[in-house]
Amino acid sequence: MSLCSIMGPNMAKNGRRTILTALLSAWLLGPVQAQDGAKPRRVGWIAIPSEELFRRQGADVVRAAFAELGYQEGKNLILDMRFAAGRFERGPELAKELLESAAEVLVTAGFHLSVAALQVTKTVPVVGAGCGLEQLVESLARPGGNFTGMTCPAWELGGKQLQLLSELLPGERQLAALVDPKSGNAREVIGDLKRAAADGKFAVHLFAVHRPEEIEAAFGEIARLGARGVVVAPSSVFWAHRQRVIAAALAHRVPIVTIHREFTNLGGLLSYGHSYRDVLRGAVGTVDKILQGAKPADLPMQRPIKFELIVNLKTARELGLTIPPSILLRADEVIE
Repeated sequence: MSLCSIMGPNMAKNGRRTILTALLSAWLLGPVQAQDGAKPRRVGWIAIPSEELFRRQGADVVRAAFAELGYQEGKNLILDMRFAAGRFERGPELAKELLESAAEVLVTAGFHLSVAALQVTKTVPVVGAGCGLEQLVESLARPGGNFTGMTCPAWELGGKQLQLLSELLPGERQLAALVDPKSGNAREVIGDLKRAAADGKFAVHLFAVHRPEEIEAAFGEIARLGARGVVVAPSSVFWAHRQRVIAAALAHRVPIVTIHREFTNLGGLLSYGHSYRDVLRGAVGTVDKILQGAKPADLPMQRPIKFELIVNLKTARELGLTIPPSILLRADEVIE
């Protein structure tokens, strides 16, 4: 006798509906349960500054960018962070630690830490975020290898920064630039500054800084030379020790212009360059593509498209300078 005969027509109909409902529920709930039990993706992140400084200037942007893409720390994402605190020689050590912790992707801030990570691994994807990183790939469109990310065209900005100083200090013929010879784009930055100086018919004295300990001495020489304005060229060293750079500039009463607004927030006079926050968000977006299966070799290296001019009026008053209207009218933000 069939099940339908025992149950009767209505019971059989209801029984089939119950079985179908149960099967449908199992089919729908199965992926959710599998997703809940899935192993979270693990991303290693090596930041340039100390943990305290990065938490104030960067960590919130990184976490918000991951959250916007659907990642929740502790559920489907483990964000394993290391902080170089300006000690770039620790780069290989920090990269090894993250790889030993099974990081699927490494994010490296700046040129020096990116080089360090690439010395440690040729297979695990590395996403860089900083200036001069185009030196580490075959081309922006097709990076090749295991490296891609966000790079900033810093060598294109030196001329604009010198122009800002010339507007701020009309008639001034002696300017200076702080340069890190070990940065990835030092040659291009120096070439850009020299061309801009020739076009503007003023002298730009270049001061090479190899180590953080040389920052104060460089500003002392700049002051003795009589240069009244300084371009601080892009460098992971200057970024990591930006408070030191600003303190030395203020001590010698020398106005500086940089590419990072983070310098201006801390007391630098002017900044013109890309948005650091946009660079972080772009790096997170690239990490997401890699976690979804993309290969770094096939992901074009991105460049920020937004540039901003920030002016610190408080610092201008401290230095006894008046910011001309031509600069104030173009400013994206004025810090009072």
